[in-house]
Amino acid sequence: MFPAIESWDDAKALSFTEMLVVLPSLTYTVVWVIYTTWFHPLSRYPGPRLAAITNFWYAWAWTSGRWPIIAKEAHDKYGELSRNYDMKLFVKQALSLGDIVRIAPNDLSFITPQAYRDIYGQPQKGRKLFPKPLIFWKTINEPGMTHITDVDKAAKHRELLSPGFNPRALRNQESVIHHYADLFVDTLRRLSAGEHKEVDIGDAFNWVTFDILGELAFGESFNAVKNAKTHFWTSVVTEANFIQILPGLLIRLPILKLLSPWFMTKEQAAVYDMHRNLTMEKTRKRIRLGNAEGKADFFSHVLKGELTEEELASHASVFMVAGGETTSVVLTGAATFLAQNRRCFEKLRDEVLAAFGSTGGQGIDGEATARLPYLKAVVEESVRLFPPVSGFPRVSPGETVDGAYIPAGVVVLADTRTMARDPRNFGPDPDEFRPERWIDPKDKDAMNRKLTNLGFVPGPRGCLGLNMAQVEMRIILAKLVYAFDWELVGADGLDLVRKQRQMVMTTRPRILARFHPRQT
Repeated sequence: MFPAIESWDDAKALSFTEMLVVLPSLTYTVVWVIYTTWFHPLSRYPGPRLAAITNFWYAWAWTSGRWPIIAKEAHDKYGELSRNYDMKLFVKQALSLGDIVRIAPNDLSFITPQAYRDIYGQPQKGRKLFPKPLIFWKTINEPGMTHITDVDKAAKHRELLSPGFNPRALRNQESVIHHYADLFVDTLRRLSAGEHKEVDIGDAFNWVTFDILGELAFGESFNAVKNAKTHFWTSVVTEANFIQILPGLLIRLPILKLLSPWFMTKEQAAVYDMHRNLTMEKTRKRIRLGNAEGKADFFSHVLKGELTEEELASHASVFMVAGGETTSVVLTGAATFLAQNRRCFEKLRDEVLAAFGSTGGQGIDGEATARLPYLKAVVEESVRLFPPVSGFPRVSPGETVDGAYIPAGVVVLADTRTMARDPRNFGPDPDEFRPERWIDPKDKDAMNRKLTNLGFVPGPRGCLGLNMAQVEMRIILAKLVYAFDWELVGADGLDLVRKQRQMVMTTRPRILARFHPRQT
C-alpha cells in the first residue's frame, strides 16, 4: 500500500524507499493525464474530462443501466459547448454539432447517419471492415454469433447458420409464429373475461416471443402462453446477458477484479450458471431429436457435427436473447404507444379491419401484413423510440467515419438511440410517436429515410433474424389489433422513451393493461 500523504510535511518525511515507490506512480499518472488530455490522437474531440483519462467513466455509464440517457446528455452537452467556441473544425460538420464525443481514452461515440453506415455497413469501394473489439465482446464461455470477434470465424459460422434464416426457412417457420400468435390471442381473451384482468404487457409479449424462439431454437416451447406465466428461465435471460459483458470490462479495467464480490455477486453468478446449464440441457435434447420430425428450425441443417455442442448452445443462447427479448421489447413499446395515442390506434385498427375484416381475420400472414403501410410504420416508429439495443462498439481499422480519419485501434460506436431522437434526422418532434413520418415522403418534417431498422445492426455482422423479427412483429400486432382494444392501467404520465434502461438489452418498467375483446 502507498503511504498516506496529507500534507507537505508528510511528503518530506517519506523515506527514500517510500519515495522510490510513490514517485514513479505519481509521475506515470501525471504524464498519462497530460498525454491523454492534450496529446492523444483523440484529444481534439470533446467529452467528459474523466472519460479522457480513464475507462471508469465508460464502465460506470454502461453498468448503471442509464447508458441511453447518459450518451444523449453527453452529445447534447458537448455539442452546445462546441457551438459556444470559435474552434478549428478537424472533421466535417462534427465538433460544432456534438456529433462525435470521446467516451473513454480510446473510444468515440458518433450520432450521424453516415457514421452509422460507415461503422456497421458493408464495406464499399475498398473500405476496410470495422471488426468487433474484444474489450466489449469477450465472453465467459464459447462466444455465440454476436460475440465472435475473429472475422473469419464469424463469417464461417454465419454461413453455416444462415440457411435457418433465409426466405425459404422463414416461410416454413411462419406456421410456428401463427400457432403461438393465435394461442396468445386466445389466452388474452381468456384473461380478459369477467372482471377485465390486468396483464403486464412486457411479461405477456415475453410469453409469445420466447415460446416461438423455444420452438425454433430447441424444438419445443416453454408453454408460457398456454400457462399465462413467464418461464423462470426466460425471466433471467436479460440479467445473464448483462453478465456476459463483464469479461470485456475486466479487460478495460483489471482493477475491477478486486471488486468482483461487489461488482458481480454470488447470486448473479448463480443466475448465469443456471442460464448456461439450462441452455446446454436444451441444446443436447435438440441434438438428440435430430430431424426425425422434419423440423425446419434454426439448427435442423447443422446437426451433423459442423458445430460443437458448446458452439450450438452459445448460438442458441444468443438467438433466445436477440430473437425473443428484442421482439418482445419492440412489441411492448408499440402496444404502449398505441394505447397512449388513440388516433394512431384507430388508424391502425381501421387499416387491419379493412384488410382482414371481410375474411373474419383469416389471411393475416407475413406477406399480407407487408402490404399494410401504417402497420409497418408503427413497427418502425416503435423500434426508433423504444429500441431493444443501442449501437455496439467496433474497432477502426484505420478508416474514415463521416469524413473524419480515425486511427487504427480506436474503438467507435454509433449510438442509435441518440441518433433516433436527433431533430436533424426526425424533424422537430423526435420524441413523439408519429408513425406517419415513415409514410409521407412529402411531409414537411421529412425524416432521414435511410435510418430504418435502427434496432437491427446492418452489414456483414447484421442481425440474421431481421426478416423473421419483422414478420413476427407484424403478425402478432395485426392479430392483436384485430381482436382487441386495450387501455393502460395506472400509467398516467408514463414516458416510456425516458423511462427506458439498458443492461445491454433494454429493460422495461412494469406496464399493466386491460384488453377488451372486439366484436368483429
